[in-house]
Formats: sequence, structure tokens, C-alpha cells
Amino acid sequence: MRTHHLSLAARTLALTLALAAGACGDTAPTGPLARPDDAPPSLLTLISTAAATSGPNALDHTNGNKAVTGPGGVMHVVYAEGGSIKYTRSSNALSWSPPVVIATGAASQPTIAVTSTGLVGVAYQRLVSGFYRVYYTHRPDGGAWQPAVQIADHIDGYPFRPAPSLVQFRGEMHLAFSTGSYVRYFRFPPALTTPPAFSDVEIANIILLCGDPYYVGSPSIAVAARGPGSTDPLVRVAFFWITYGGSCSDFGAGLTVLERPEHNPAGMPWDPPVWTFHEFAPPPTGTEGVSLSMAANPETGSFYLAFSKLVGGVGETRLAHMNAWTGTSAQAVLLPREAQVHVAATGCGFRLALADYTLGTGGYGPTWHRTGRWKAAGLAWDGPEAPVSALGRSPQAIAWERFGGGPKGNRLTSVHAFFDESAASGYAVAHDRETVLLRQLPPVEVCSSPITPAS
Repeated sequence: MRTHHLSLAARTLALTLALAAGACGDTAPTGPLARPDDAPPSLLTLISTAAATSGPNALDHTNGNKAVTGPGGVMHVVYAEGGSIKYTRSSNALSWSPPVVIATGAASQPTIAVTSTGLVGVAYQRLVSGFYRVYYTHRPDGGAWQPAVQIADHIDGYPFRPAPSLVQFRGEMHLAFSTGSYVRYFRFPPALTTPPAFSDVEIANIILLCGDPYYVGSPSIAVAARGPGSTDPLVRVAFFWITYGGSCSDFGAGLTVLERPEHNPAGMPWDPPVWTFHEFAPPPTGTEGVSLSMAANPETGSFYLAFSKLVGGVGETRLAHMNAWTGTSAQAVLLPREAQVHVAATGCGFRLALADYTLGTGGYGPTWHRTGRWKAAGLAWDGPEAPVSALGRSPQAIAWERFGGGPKGNRLTSVHAFFDESAASGYAVAHDRETVLLRQLPPVEVCSSPITPAS
């Protein structure tokens, strides 16, 4: 997994809110999507500043969600800063709470999830005496942050860090992280206060015994219902893998998606893969996974997988759609080069955020986000790319909707893209907001049944 750092230049973490129609129907609203005269102008709200000249970026590793929407449209964000994990929230997209430090001591790569009751859960990794540990902490709605619980320890972090990924599904938390050759999975109550037993943390993958050493990294977890009306979780984890030697005929690297068996009382590995992308072939030089993100719509069975890779030094970025209820899948090439990507599921499709960093400098480049859907004819975009930065990276996509009470059911729809941005000096967390008012609510496509692509 490729990670860029800045050695001398400082960075800015910007939380940018760009806006789009976001409707799920085929019919576009009448009139231009322009900001109305009575809407507030675009603004930038500074959240925090700190000196930072090296080390991991605040939103590094797009495999884990750093920004989510909870009950009442409240937005929750976590990020890393100087060895600490910080949390902030906003209920109106105009003002943000002062960032709260929820973890210290070489902590990094946080991931966040919010339940329907407003409980916020955060998992992160911490470097202790040369080894990584994975922790979880939570905050009840309106309450205080609780002491962190250790989920795993003694992870060497070579060549990939644990990079935890956390989601919630109907009142339970689902966590995935890597430990060298294994992808680990843990399902637990959101208000967890005691460390899990070793047997409670499952091993998801089977390693290639002929490929020694064999490593996995950047696991991204997503959960949907097992079928229409089902309350049982269907858990999938996507991850990159690479093997540097041994007698395997498929020496090289790849991407795999595993699905947890419906009945897995003994914690057996999840096999066989439900989806794999194995074009990471020799030569091994310049072959690696770059960025990975997976999301699911719990009510339709749709999984969206955004990933970027290098094969022999040649990059490519793709987006795939898999419907677990019908077994159909499709994919499309987004860029003929590597990029950083993150995907979030929406009511009828997905929101994609992408940092095209090879067109910029120092690991930063043009960053944009866009809404789309998979239909029978293939990938369909709901609008053009919405640029958020000329020098961004580590993007995070999040959809946020508010319904106005004005005439004709006016609808305010806003879509956020959180991203690191290069800066001349200092290290800031900011939020840029603009509002688009649609003249009327267009017809909405029914999303209760799966939207499936061609086979």
C-alpha cells in the first residue's frame, strides 16, 4: 500500500463541502443548479491549527471511514494529528465543535461509525514499543468518551499497518484490521468496555502456504442485510495482498473480497472469495495496491468497491459494483493511472471522492467527488465532477441531506468531501460550505429493490 509523506512542506487538512443535486431519479430538476440569491456564500471555517512537517497524513488510508452522518443529520469526523486522534462534529454544516482529543501516544489511522441511537464508535491503531495495537473507544449520544478497549496487540506492522476499518449495522459494530498475513474481524456491541477473548476475533482469510512471506493490508469492511427484510448482517471485507517469494505460481499481488459465512460458530476462515482481481502479476517491481475503499447499501445488497493499483509501474483506478442478493457484478475504469479513492453508499447509488495526485506535486493533486449509480446499462453519473482542491489527497466522501419546508418541497442537498490539502505553512482543519437549492424535488427512483448492472 503506497503512502506519501511530506518531509519539509507542511499540510492542511480541509473538510470541504461541495453540493450536488444528489437525487436518485432519471429526471433532472428544471433550471440551473446555481446558488440562490438568499443562500449563504461559500465560507471557510477554521477548526484547528498545528505545526506538522512530516509523518502520516491526517486522513491517511481511505480503507476506513473518517467521516459519517448520524441521526438528525449530525456529521462526525475523526482525524490524526501529531500522534493524537481528534474528533469533531457539526449539526448544521456551518459550525463545528472544538476538536476533542480522544487518543494520544503515537495513535493514528482512526475510523469511525455511528449507530441509530447516536453512539459514536472510533477504532484506531497505536505504536507501542515497536509494535502496533488496535483500540476501540465510544461516546454515547450526549455523553463522554469512554476509556479505550484494546482489541489486538503485538502487530509488527510490516509491511502494512493494521489500518482498521469500522462500520455499524443495526446496533452492532463490525471491525476489520490486518495482522501481517491475516485479516481479522470482530463483531461487538457499540458500548464495549472489556477486551475481547482471543477466540472472539476471527481470521477471515486463508494464506497461500506456498507463498512465504505473504502479507495483507488496507482491509475495508462493509455490511448489508442478507436479503430483503432480513435483519442478519452480510459482512464483506476487501483487502490487498502481496507475496514476495515462495513457490506460488501466482507470485505477485492482488485484491480479494471475502464474505463471512452465515453460520460460522467455529470462526473458520471465509472461503472461497466472492470476488477477486488478480492482475497484479509479475514483474513484482512497481506492483502494489495504492488505495482501497468499500461501502454497502444495507437495504439493497449493493456493495461498491473503489480501488487503485500499480502493475509494473503502470497505474489504474477502478470502481466495481457487486450485488450480493443477485450475484451480479460489473466494474469500470475511472483513470488510467493510480489515485486515492473513497466511496460512500447513498440511497440509490454511491458517492465517490478521488485525489488524482499524480497530476500534482508531493503526493497531492486535483481532488474531486461525484455521485453515480449502477444501472442495467452500466455506470451512470448523476452529474459532473465537483472539484474540491487543486492539491488534495486522502479524500473521504459523505452524503448529507436536509429537507427544507419552503414552497414546492424545496430540498437542500449537500455532499461533503473531506481531504488533506497541501499548504504553504501550518496545519489546519477547515470546512468550506456552499448551498444549492433545487427548484423542486424531481421524481425519485425506487431503491427498495436492488439496482443491478448487466452481468
